[in-house]
Amino acid sequence: MLSIDTGFTMCNPQSIQDPQRSLLSCENNLKKKMKKKEAKDEIRRRNELLLDKLYYIDRLPGKLHPFTLSIDRPPSAYSLNRHNREQELDRIDRENIKMLNKIQHASTKYSIEDLMSDRY
Repeated sequence: MLSIDTGFTMCNPQSIQDPQRSLLSCENNLKKKMKKKEAKDEIRRRNELLLDKLYYIDRLPGKLHPFTLSIDRPPSAYSLNRHNREQELDRIDRENIKMLNKIQHASTKYSIEDLMSDRY
């Protein structure tokens, strides 16, 4: 059987009776494989160019980059209710401290002896 090495895979002509037709078939298959390989190489090349561009953009941030963007506003512009909010947070803190003190200093209403006697 006739065998042709194309560099990709071995091309085995189908019939010995018509070798010219078989060789044309192998040549067409080889051309298809070459086109696919060229397309993949082109895609890979374009991807590498895009990656280089993204790397360049990431290394040299512009004026609108989120990490370098700063907004200069006076403190009063952040919140119109800042004073009221701070007072409310202070009140909540005082109430929480009172509750914590009540919980820490509370005595239990049940004795261990009563619980053990009820259990057995």
